[in-house]
Parts: sequence; C-alpha cells; structure tokens
Amino acid sequence: FFSPVLPDDGYKPWVAQFQPWGNLMWTNFGTQDGAAFGLAVDSTTDDVFATGEVVGIPQYAMWLHSLDTGGALRWSTTWENAWICAGVSRPHDEHGQDISLYNGRLWVANWYQENPSCNSHLRFSTIARWMNNGTSYANPDPCCLDWRTLGQMDQAFGNTRDTADNYVVVGRGEYTTIESPAAMVIKYQPMLDSQLWHVKTSDTLYYGVATNATDDIVVVGYDTNVATGDDIVVRKLDPN
Repeated sequence: FFSPVLPDDGYKPWVAQFQPWGNLMWTNFGTQDGAAFGLAVDSTTDDVFATGEVVGIPQYAMWLHSLDTGGALRWSTTWENAWICAGVSRPHDEHGQDISLYNGRLWVANWYQENPSCNSHLRFSTIARWMNNGTSYANPDPCCLDWRTLGQMDQAFGNTRDTADNYVVVGRGEYTTIESPAAMVIKYQPMLDSQLWHVKTSDTLYYGVATNATDDIVVVGYDTNVATGDDIVVRKLDPN
C-alpha cells in the first residue's frame, strides 16, 4: 500500500509503504515544506511516483517525487509555469493533486493560481506531463509543459485513464473569487492533445474518479447544497 499524506503547515511531504496488515515497511520524506496529495505505482517495476505542492515562488510549486520499490529516492523535481504579466515573466503557484502513469509518461492533475502581480483571483486547471525518468515531456504547444483544460474547470483534483487511453479529469468549475458549487468532469485525449467533452454538475464537488472495464466513470465527492448539508456523493456516468 502506498499512502500520501494530507498537508500540515511547516511539515514535509512524505510517502510510506505498509504491509496489508498495517506494518510500516518504509517512509520517504521530501526535502522542502509542503504536502503530498496523489501517487501512482508502475505495475512492472513497482517504482512509485508522488505529486503534491511545496514551497515555491510566490508560494507553491508543483512537486514530483519518484522512489524505487524499497523507498529509495530515484529523482525529485519541482515545477512552476510562468506567464508574461506587466512586461515581466512571473511564476504561478502550482498545486499537483493526482497522478497517473502510462507508456512511460506521468500525467498530473494540477491547478495553478496566477501571480498576485497579475490577477490573483484567477485559477486554472492543467494536465502537466513528464517522463517517468524525471525529464519534461515536450508539449505540442511550445509555450508550456502543461495543457490547460477547457470547460471552465478551475481546479483539477483527480484523474484516471480508461481502456482507450483517454484521461478523465474531475475538479471544481467556474471558480472566480469565492468557492463555486459546480463540479466538472472532462474527458481528454492526451495523444491528440484535445478535449473530447466536459460536463458540469451543480451543488457538488468531485475529488476522486475511476473507470471500469467498459469505461463507465465513477466519481466521488460531496454535496454542497446548503439545504441538505455536506453529504458524500458517489455517481456513475456512462463513457459519453
């Protein structure tokens, strides 16, 4: 079992492996203050890949961390995209949330917030792409190492891959200056670098997603309807 840990200010992100009956096998800590949110395991080599956020400029950088099957560090890196604002290239805050591994590539559900010097209330979700050896994966768009999602998804929280090698991304939609009650689901074809469809659901937020053998989509989150309270929500969607 590979377990990421939720954030706690001033602490390091870490990854641990436990035996099925709960005995700790190993723990590996990052070197910077931050938090780990998502991970993937290579089914062939048992190498581990974790993502999260660590201290960056102005506040957070996306964190990628790879370990071997014994918990020894393979490589670790951070990344922040930057845009030209007021005539100067300024880094954004990046927040790695979930990670998938396919065909030697890492696909990270990530969201960023613009540099405060630009327009600090704007947030956008992206799919950041890396090779499993820690080097960046060339984007067809020469500007960036990530792909910005469409359909007004502003914070990506989870992603998974279906049998056709499409990626399904879930998160929060239509974020402006306050928390939005809208959940978004997006299906994305990474090799074509294109979005296939998106759907929005009101009064819910989705944080986790999985697909089955027939590519049905299962999402989990919670209901934000004020009248009924915050209830856990699990929904199944068809592949389309």
